[in-house]
Amino acid sequence: MNFQLPNSSKEKVALAIYDSKPSAEEMKQGKKPAFLTAKDLNIPAVVYTAGHLGGYYIDLRVVPAFRQQYDTIITQLCWYIDSVVGRENFDWVASSESAGISWGQSVADYFRKPFSFGRKEVKEYGTAKTIEGYIPTGSTGIIVDDLSTTLKSSTITANGIRRESAKPSATFVNFDRMQYTNKQLEELGTEFH
Repeated sequence: MNFQLPNSSKEKVALAIYDSKPSAEEMKQGKKPAFLTAKDLNIPAVVYTAGHLGGYYIDLRVVPAFRQQYDTIITQLCWYIDSVVGRENFDWVASSESAGISWGQSVADYFRKPFSFGRKEVKEYGTAKTIEGYIPTGSTGIIVDDLSTTLKSSTITANGIRRESAKPSATFVNFDRMQYTNKQLEELGTEFH
């Protein structure tokens, strides 16, 4: 297969690169420096929203169309959340906008908790809020999202919740691409599952 990176987004192409920085010793052993393209890697590749390069694409937006499988995943996710956090230890559920909403809303419904979601960008009209929904001051809750790559959307949501004077205690995702750094994990500021 002959893969070509898109011409329309040179910034993403620049970021959609093998991003490890080999040491001098690794370079001697033949490890290439940053800025490898899919052709260099000799694999078909997908450019993720965050600009990283990967060999597969996962669209969890379609899973709710398959109710039996979706319900099984939600039940397992809720069991895990209850085991790790305990339903009595959180007041609400939030997610990031778009694909995370169905997952977060389903978890909130399961636990009979209020649901809110974080916007990626503040609206320039209306209330100009980052968080849509109601999160009481001083309350504690959890973030549920579809997947993580760089933790950016979960971090934006967590920071929006903190601006509401509430505390996100843990973040749960269904699929973790593990392309974030320790610094990005620290910036999230919650337990991450």
